[in-house]
Amino acid sequence: MGEAHKAVCQRVDFSNTPACPNSDNLSWAMYKFIEPIREVSLIGDKTSIFEAYKLMRWRRAFSWNSMLPGQGERAPDESADELLAALVRKWDRCDEKIGTSDWWLSELKDLQKQVDDVAKHGIHSWYPETIKAIREALKASKAAEAVKVKTEASA
Repeated sequence: MGEAHKAVCQRVDFSNTPACPNSDNLSWAMYKFIEPIREVSLIGDKTSIFEAYKLMRWRRAFSWNSMLPGQGERAPDESADELLAALVRKWDRCDEKIGTSDWWLSELKDLQKQVDDVAKHGIHSWYPETIKAIREALKASKAAEAVKVKTEASA
C-alpha cells in the first residue's frame, strides 16, 4: 500500500471496508488458516511439523504486514500463538538439526522485531507463548550443544 493511499485512509475512516482494510480485518481473514495448518501438523512426522511451523510463521507475519493499525489486541492472534507455541515444542523434540541455538536465536530475534513493530500500534501481547516456547527451545538446544561438545572433546 503506497504512502499516499495510507494517508488518505488515515484521514477518512474506511477501516471496515475492503477498500482500506486495517490489521484487525487482516487478522480475522488469516484466522481461517489456523485449523488447516493444525491438521497439517497432525500428520505427525517432522516434515509435517516443520511445514506447519513455516505456514504459521507466514500467517503471523501476514496477519500484520504493513497494514494500517487496528484497535489494539486481536482475538485471532491468541489461537495462532497457542498453535505456533505447540509447534515449536513439538518440533524441537523431533528435529535436532533445525533446532540449533543459532536457528532458534534467529527466530527469536525475528519475532522480537515484530513485537516491537506491533507495539507501536497498540498490540502489546504479540505471541507471548511462542516467545516462551522459543526461549525454552533455545535454552535446551544450547544445553544439548554443550553436552555434544563435551562428549566430542572427551572422545
